[in-house]
Amino acid sequence: TVDGEYTVEYHIVDKVKTVVDYITRFTYDSLPPGIVSVSPAGKEIIKTSKVTIELQVTDGKGSGVNFAASTVRLSGSTGVVSGHQSDDGISKITYLPGILPQAGKYTLEVTLVDRAGNSTISLKSDFDYQIVPPRVLAITPANKSKLNTISEISAMLEDNSGAGLDFTSTGSSIRVIGPDGTEIEGVSDHEGDNLTLTLTLAT
Repeated sequence: TVDGEYTVEYHIVDKVKTVVDYITRFTYDSLPPGIVSVSPAGKEIIKTSKVTIELQVTDGKGSGVNFAASTVRLSGSTGVVSGHQSDDGISKITYLPGILPQAGKYTLEVTLVDRAGNSTISLKSDFDYQIVPPRVLAITPANKSKLNTISEISAMLEDNSGAGLDFTSTGSSIRVIGPDGTEIEGVSDHEGDNLTLTLTLAT
């Protein structure tokens, strides 16, 4: 039997020749749904600990994907990475895991179910998370500068983790060491999303 929508026509006649015609339809679906694409792609290398997983799925001419019954699971060397699963009700599943705990290989396992009850075996896809350290984009004053006055030191930074830079007292900092080896006092500050760290020297 070919998968697709079927029409059933009922023609009912009684002995006094009263006629009733009745039509119903049903979908015959014998095949499970499948994945069209996944992001991050299989064997892809990502460089952020904050990843969004997106799957394009289809049930062809079948009954349609049962998103409530379909599941996404992400695991790494430390175990399952919990997250939030959502969908658009048509063809897209989004999974937002928590921050990836460490670098290494992560395995995505997807089980799709359609409205007729057909289920896939667990579909697997791997990607690698590689840690990239933060980067200094620009500094003021520039390296090897010759100055006759200075009141402020600043650095424009780039976050490659996806989790943000640490500006706490034990995190990112600027220190100025004088010619005699002593540290010059100053007040450290940063500008939110601009990722600019500033040290204002004491006068």
